Amino acid sequence: MGCFKSTSGRSLMVDVVICLSTTVRNDTLQDVKEQRVSIKCRKQLRVEEVEMSEDIRLEPELYDSCKPDITRLCQNVAFGNAQVIECLKENKRQLTQRCHQKIFKLQEVEMVDPELDYQLMRVCKHMIRRFCTESEGKNTLQCLKQNKNSELMDPKCKQMITKRQITQNTDYRLNPVLRKACKADIPKFCQPILNQATPDSELEGQVIGCLKLKYADQRLSPDCEAQIQVILQESALDYRLDPQLQIHCTAEISRLCPEEAAAQEQTGQVEECLKVNLLKIKQDGCKKEVLNMLKESKADIFVDPVLHTACALDIKHQCAAIPPGRGRQMSCLMEALQDKRVRLQPECKKRLQDRIDMWSYAAKVAPAEGFSDLAMQVMTSPSKNYILMVISGGVALLFLMGLLCGRFTKRVTQELKDR
Repeated sequence: MGCFKSTSGRSLMVDVVICLSTTVRNDTLQDVKEQRVSIKCRKQLRVEEVEMSEDIRLEPELYDSCKPDITRLCQNVAFGNAQVIECLKENKRQLTQRCHQKIFKLQEVEMVDPELDYQLMRVCKHMIRRFCTESEGKNTLQCLKQNKNSELMDPKCKQMITKRQITQNTDYRLNPVLRKACKADIPKFCQPILNQATPDSELEGQVIGCLKLKYADQRLSPDCEAQIQVILQESALDYRLDPQLQIHCTAEISRLCPEEAAAQEQTGQVEECLKVNLLKIKQDGCKKEVLNMLKESKADIFVDPVLHTACALDIKHQCAAIPPGRGRQMSCLMEALQDKRVRLQPECKKRLQDRIDMWSYAAKVAPAEGFSDLAMQVMTSPSKNYILMVISGGVALLFLMGLLCGRFTKRVTQELKDR
């Protein structure tokens, strides 16, 4: 196992503990069993492992890899309470490649086993006791995410949960639940992105962005669809949870939506600001991201929080029997908007009309690419029945014209033969 290499100034037993702890951290439980580490030893190693996560200096390989970055970026940060590690995480884009690789691997381990995330466990200690006593240790972060918006949630813990969500959304490999739910969908739909991936650097939300588009087209498996729906709903409320939007729209957000971005509580105001100012967006990459948001909201009203809030009463009264998702409730509201007998709430009516104008503009600047995309847009459109009726009428007209032209051509040909 290579555990008995002594280091000057440190006891042999400490070396053994550090080596075995690293083995437990990096290997599966089955690997550890195969190495015949006793249960008692594993328990003790677990204690040591958690304690090591408190101070980067107790993880020599990580510490040595990140020493220059600590001096450059975190020199005023005290060791202990995992503060240096947290500083490196927050400055991940500025790290040297070697340190970045180690931090990425560390985060991958922590997301699988949140109990090794010292800062999360420390800051959210009381909230874990309040909300997650019945959850397994590996499900702690998932449990906290589900209770994040509870009125009883501690603000500091909520802020920490948001940090971890931002991290998870940068790369599907940092989200074990999503990775499992979408294990068939990711290679099926997003293989070109996977081909460019490296084992130790983030994909900056590209795979999740790819899955979002397939969600809008209703092409994901049920388990994957459920996970992407959650991510869409969360990122619709807080733009910081959408890495691709951040990458492409940072400048536009600063220019068009500074007050919304500065709000302490994010409730979808930045996304709404970008939608309203769609015509003013200059950068093509940002415009594309906003158009994607519109497409996603067309498929599910829950990923359009401003519209959903404005139409909550009308959904309750007009669409109570309609299940959410797959554009069903949006279609119900559109039908109600067109029905003169139905009186929608003024704010809901206004927001719906705004969305129709936005979708109309989106259709002009982002036409369907190929017949399959066109067919998918038709089938997911709130005006599907009307569009299909127009298409059917057009096909029937073409058929009749072809029939008449065929008869005319046949008659002319016969007349020429008779001559």
